[in-house]
Amino acid sequence: MTCLRSVPLTAIVTAVNTKPSTCKFTPIIDGPDGLIPAHASTLLREGRFHRMPVIAGATTDDGAGFAGNPTGITNTTGSRHF
Repeated sequence: MTCLRSVPLTAIVTAVNTKPSTCKFTPIIDGPDGLIPAHASTLLREGRFHRMPVIAGATTDDGAGFAGNPTGITNTTGSRHF
């Protein structure tokens, strides 16, 4: 985190937006002492995560900022309860 805090936001945005992919967000596994030590599925299966209350939500086009505008996805204003 110290490294990320020392970098100008514009440099981070440029790095994320210029990576070779249509998806703008791809977590990088950085090892056992890193911020993301393994795939989320592995961490969940092995119980290696902090158990804490979470509040989550979504808005219309919430993912467009990092996923772009992929084809084949229908945008709707309908409600869904999971």
